[in-house]
Amino acid sequence: MLLQQLNELREFGLVDKIQYQGYPLRVEYFLTEDRGRKIIKALEIMQEVGREYLNEQTKNISAD
Repeated sequence: MLLQQLNELREFGLVDKIQYQGYPLRVEYFLTEDRGRKIIKALEIMQEVGREYLNEQTKNISAD
């Protein structure tokens, strides 16, 4: 399941991977410079909107 999701992210150009030689087998995934790093900005904006919404909801509950 995780491998499938990582492969999909690679297909979308969001992550890439490095496979290392030797044993134990080791693979490292990282955000790509273009799409992977750009999506971080969008996620940060979504996080801020979510925080603002939760703050508003908390104030509404406290006021009741």
